Amino acid sequence: MLALFEKQQPLVVKTWAFLTYASFAVFMTYFYVYLSGEKGLSAVEVGAIAALQQLNTIFVAPIWGILADRFGRKRIILVSMLATAAIYPIFTLPNSFAFTLAAIVLFTLFYNPIASLLDTIAIDFEEQTQGKTPYGVTRLWSSVGWAVATAIAGVFINNNIIPLKSIFVISTLIMVAASLVMLLAYKPLTIKSSLKQSQGKEIVHVLQLSQNLRRFLALVFIYSLFASPCFVIMNVFYDDINAPSNILGAAYAVQAVSEVPFFFFANRLVNRFGAKKLFIFCMIATATRMLIYGLTGNAIISVCAGALHGVTFGLYMVSMIAFVHQIVPKELRSTGQSLIYMFYYGGVSLGSFLIGWLHNYTSMTNAMIMTGTCMVVFAFLSIATTNKN
Repeated sequence: MLALFEKQQPLVVKTWAFLTYASFAVFMTYFYVYLSGEKGLSAVEVGAIAALQQLNTIFVAPIWGILADRFGRKRIILVSMLATAAIYPIFTLPNSFAFTLAAIVLFTLFYNPIASLLDTIAIDFEEQTQGKTPYGVTRLWSSVGWAVATAIAGVFINNNIIPLKSIFVISTLIMVAASLVMLLAYKPLTIKSSLKQSQGKEIVHVLQLSQNLRRFLALVFIYSLFASPCFVIMNVFYDDINAPSNILGAAYAVQAVSEVPFFFFANRLVNRFGAKKLFIFCMIATATRMLIYGLTGNAIISVCAGALHGVTFGLYMVSMIAFVHQIVPKELRSTGQSLIYMFYYGGVSLGSFLIGWLHNYTSMTNAMIMTGTCMVVFAFLSIATTNKN
């Protein structure tokens, strides 16, 4: 079966990325709206679940990264994807906040590592094709999958064609389809030097490689902390300003489409300006975006501001990955990739909890103004530090 698809591997990888992120999109776009609406959870409870969903990555991503380096990316990501598909429907069961909290812990054990492993395979594939299929080109199909899925789901949900809880069944079916593409059509990495037997000390070893790496990961954590409203609970913001479901779908579609050109040209931008300068540019763009959200509170203007997501997430991710993989040896690539997500999700987790706590006392627009102001201060401090160095 693999021989039949050997010449079509670029199409296979892009299709797989498209389907995987389409599944993510249907779930993530409406999950927190579902919790606060149909489940009736409070802002603090939703914030706690969002925080725990991200926090779990700190612990599970490095473990899955080590397993992937030892046993192979394809085998490990298939286990993760199929388990995720099996667990999606658990959220449709009648449950309390405590049940949902326990379910999210189980769910994220398998769901959270998928993005990190997908990025690793995309980087592997760039090497395997000798640069003919760059990481950014593969990754942009993830954004296309997200955009298409959120736009279609928004129309169906807003027009009451399907109930909100059907997002879990749809996500399951798409994830199963993505798993079948991976199982039947993907030819694993043939460059054996990129795989290494695990000795349990990979994470410590990678962190000891460079002081610049440790400093950069600290910047990733702080950035993710302040930018967390843009990454996780934008749906709560739109719900707070009474935007309808089709607006929410359109907002996520705009965000996803805006990533495409940055994923396509990101490598050239990194080579020309350097990861750190691009990182500071991302901070300024993110601060601008959040302040627009907070100061206007207008749904249409907010959808337009979402076009900055290409910078605040797309360019941010590529510059972050490029910087880390310049330092980390390729045989520890999955471990290095998991470290990126470990610090990224650590910041997002803490930020999500703080936003949920703030939202209990104030509006999401005010919360956006507060975090946007903090990002401005962080950007100026980073510029000052860079100039000193």
